[in-house]
Amino acid sequence: MHLHPILFIYLQLAVLLQLSGSQVQAACPDGSYCTASSNYAIDCALSLQCPADTDHVPEQIVVPAMIRTGYERAASVLSDNRVISWKSGVVQNSYQFDSADKKIADMCIFGASSIVVLFDDGTIHIYPDPPVYSSDTGGKLVSSISCGSDTTCVITTDSTLMCLGDQWNEPMLGLGDVTNRYAFEAVAVPAGKTVLQISLGQKHSCAILSDNQVYCWGRGDLPIKATSDISTIPNSPIPLGSATMIAHSVSVSEYSVCGIFSDPPNGIVNRVKCWGYYVYAYGTTAASTEPSTSLNYIDFGTVNQDGITPYEVLYVQNHCVLLHTHKVKCWGNGGANNRYEALGYENTNDYGMSPGTMGDNLPVIDFGTGVTVKQLAVNVRNSGTRCILTDDGKVKCWGDPNPVMDVVSSTQAIGDALGEMGDNLPYVDVGFNTISSDCACECTTNQAVWVDSQCQCPPGNQIIDNACVPCTSTCEDGEYWDSVCACIACPVDHWCMNGLKTACATLTTCAANEYASPCTTTADASCTPCPPYSTPSADITSCVCDDGTDTITSGPWYGESACSPLQCFAKNAVYGKRTSNPFKPWSYLRGAVLTENNELVFFGAEYEGEFGDGGGLSSSISYIDISVDMSKITGPTGRKIVDYCMGRRTTYLVLDDGTVWGAGSSAFGELGVITASDYSTPRQIPGFTEPVIKVECGEWNAFAITTSHTLLAWGRNDNGFMGVGDTSNKAVPTPVLIEK
Repeated sequence: MHLHPILFIYLQLAVLLQLSGSQVQAACPDGSYCTASSNYAIDCALSLQCPADTDHVPEQIVVPAMIRTGYERAASVLSDNRVISWKSGVVQNSYQFDSADKKIADMCIFGASSIVVLFDDGTIHIYPDPPVYSSDTGGKLVSSISCGSDTTCVITTDSTLMCLGDQWNEPMLGLGDVTNRYAFEAVAVPAGKTVLQISLGQKHSCAILSDNQVYCWGRGDLPIKATSDISTIPNSPIPLGSATMIAHSVSVSEYSVCGIFSDPPNGIVNRVKCWGYYVYAYGTTAASTEPSTSLNYIDFGTVNQDGITPYEVLYVQNHCVLLHTHKVKCWGNGGANNRYEALGYENTNDYGMSPGTMGDNLPVIDFGTGVTVKQLAVNVRNSGTRCILTDDGKVKCWGDPNPVMDVVSSTQAIGDALGEMGDNLPYVDVGFNTISSDCACECTTNQAVWVDSQCQCPPGNQIIDNACVPCTSTCEDGEYWDSVCACIACPVDHWCMNGLKTACATLTTCAANEYASPCTTTADASCTPCPPYSTPSADITSCVCDDGTDTITSGPWYGESACSPLQCFAKNAVYGKRTSNPFKPWSYLRGAVLTENNELVFFGAEYEGEFGDGGGLSSSISYIDISVDMSKITGPTGRKIVDYCMGRRTTYLVLDDGTVWGAGSSAFGELGVITASDYSTPRQIPGFTEPVIKVECGEWNAFAITTSHTLLAWGRNDNGFMGVGDTSNKAVPTPVLIEK
């Protein structure tokens, strides 16, 4: 056997690479690709060509393009049009968007798990699926989004402000109340104005309106400076400076608000003012900073520390700024008394809380050699994690290590001790700094994707004339479409996953007592518990009675089910004894059967002592297994039970001496006395003048036939349904009026 010289060289190279333990990441020649499970050199040498309907995919490095932080987690938009969120170094959610004409324009996070994604076509979606919150904006396209601690708002292209979320009893949505919203509602804006930008915090919200001024609402204290809560957008802005000052952006945190302002007539460009609680930027430890026209700009120093040109600010959030030089400064509490707080200066010093600690004396944070900060992300809450995104698509975080980082084993804050910042601060990587190699082809067919070395349309489609065309054939429940739209039956323990019939989903996760309901055109497949006294059929598509006589598909087990526990008793016996006849109807949540040795055996739920066994009362339903302990009574005074019945909360017995006994509730006189007390052992019903031969129960009353064939009734009668001539409840058996 002779090998081609070039192929022989490639194979020799492959062997050397395997011996050295390294792997070549070089691209194959154009038009060829390699498989993920094999060596690049061998695959390229074998010239695995991409099919004619595909293009070769070049090597691509996937990196973060956007970073956001939230409560105990962070999220990033990746360069492959994907969103991931992570916590403690572990990815929580990942959402991939494959549409070439729909890219992610913005993203923010709120609450425990919600992610809002704005696409470049103006549509939004709130994840995860199924979402807690609706993404419906009433058909309006969205131009911007904003997230707070537990709320989110959007501004539509027609300048409508719409909000939703959990307000936590603070009227921060501007909708006039503190009610939580799970769908977007339009927020009223002062007449003649529109919203340019909005920022949400934990207790307050602020917006810049079309007059370039800041308006705030929510909890009625600082930073709003109101005597009571403000539940709608006020008509007047927050007083912050001269009449010529304009706001560029506003940022709300847990206790304070900051804004970036310019005042061109006074030579002010992109400077910051902050107000509210714990601002700590004006050289004082005062807990509050009130908004006013005399509120000073915060001094972050001058470029080159020359005392001439002040820094301009690109972004401000919760005690940190991103300067126009792409450096970061943070101020406030240095964390000496808070193990989760760190400004990033490798010390626990406070900055801004005493004179001489701001301006040029406030250093820039060292993130390492050659690091240029592209984005800054800071949690809305007063302390927490701070992250940066570098210009080459890498992430570093400091502060509270618990929510989003898994780079240190300590639970102490990162950045307050020597050796923790600069080059020693590691990059955060939860799998987004990855390389997508050239081991694939890219399909040119519209909507098709490269899977298992071939182009495939999405499920429910087939390739026709170089396009993916939806299937239109009619498939039955339990079938799905294959790649050419043929109907294929799912296995017996599977069902089609959705109304589109595009896949089969296993239902082996159904519990042992559940059966599988197939999907329909409007509902997914599901698992449903079998009624008591039944088990799933062999193909788990229905339930079969324990005695094998009936099949159940629907209906409450105690009233409408085709499976009767009495049949189970009759076939399998109770306590090994044959049952007597006839069987009594199944009553409300309970049943009973009379055995041949004069035992009345109960099963089901007991509420008010109606089992009559003296075992006490139960305030909740407790189903009793027929194969274990069950309540049972014998005839009082040792007499034989000749008849019985069960009402909603009462049980009656007829003994062989013609007396009637009862147990349970007597709220309407069912047991011969109207009382709120219940009887957990049988008591004799008074008022009968001759022996009784038969008894039947209503819901809250009873009927008896005596030896003279007189029909008597007692118990509840408020609607006159006992037929005794009035509507009053009866504690004494009363003759039923029968026309002759």
